[in-house]
Amino acid sequence: MIFEELNNENIDMAIKIQHDIFPVENGSEDLKDSLNGLPEYYSVLKYWLPKVDGKVVGICGIYAYKLYPKDAWLGWFGVIDDERRKGYATEILSFVTEKAKEMGFNALRLYTDEQDNVSAVKLYKKLNMIDEVYSNEEDSHFEISKTLIFSKSLNDEPVKLWNNKNLFLNAHDEKNMKELNQ
Repeated sequence: MIFEELNNENIDMAIKIQHDIFPVENGSEDLKDSLNGLPEYYSVLKYWLPKVDGKVVGICGIYAYKLYPKDAWLGWFGVIDDERRKGYATEILSFVTEKAKEMGFNALRLYTDEQDNVSAVKLYKKLNMIDEVYSNEEDSHFEISKTLIFSKSLNDEPVKLWNNKNLFLNAHDEKNMKELNQ
């Protein structure tokens, strides 16, 4: 598997792949921002297209909040339907983990909806990621589903729980919804 970094030539493919994997979520603004300039709250925003035999099989990324500089977050991670159950998800997560370590982060984290991503939750648990329920009242949009945060240490220290620190998910959703409605 090779990992092609997101660029102006493959941005349309990345947007299509993100939409195919997450049809009810719009990540195009995140992908565009990674090329055109970071939003004020991010310190890192990078994406890759994993390829096998020249064919894109998924998408993955790393982002970090300025407020939490030692935590890398997994962004738009997924494998397209036709390529699932081939071990690609584990290989992609391994790549992202190594990239996050190289970038100097102490932890790799992600959030997901427990009900909508049952197979992903099983994978994260299988990889010994620690999970906790996210219920920050400032991110009220996520009261309608059970959002889990998974964390993994990238060094010899035990991973610290997230403890409901704000992820600014409402602001993120508003930005992406604005893009959808234009």
